[in-house]
Amino acid sequence: MNFRIIQEARKAQKISRRELGEKINRSIHTIKKYELGENTPPDHIAHKIEIALDLPIGTLKGNASHELLCTMKRLQNELSALPEDLAPASIQLLESMIEFIRKAKTR
Repeated sequence: MNFRIIQEARKAQKISRRELGEKINRSIHTIKKYELGENTPPDHIAHKIEIALDLPIGTLKGNASHELLCTMKRLQNELSALPEDLAPASIQLLESMIEFIRKAKTR
C-alpha cells in the first residue's frame, strides 16, 4: 500500500488530518499513522479513505498505477462538466485516442 498517497491527496483536497478522520470515523492519530506507514488501514477503511479523498477505488491497494487512476478520475470529472452540445465531439476525440493507443500497442 502506498501510504504517501493518503497525505498527498489529503493536502490536495486542503483538509486536515482531523477532518479526514471525522469523515471516516477515525482519530487524527490513526490518520497520522496511516500516512506515515506505521499502521495499515483495513480494506473497508482504505475504501472509505479513497471515497473521502475522491481517489479512484483501488488506489491505496495499488491495483493500478496511481497516476493513471487519478488522470482517469480527472477526465471523468471534466467530461461530466461539459455542456451537452460538446459531448459528440468529446466522444469522437476519445474514440480517436483509443484507436491511437490500440495501434501503438501492436507496433
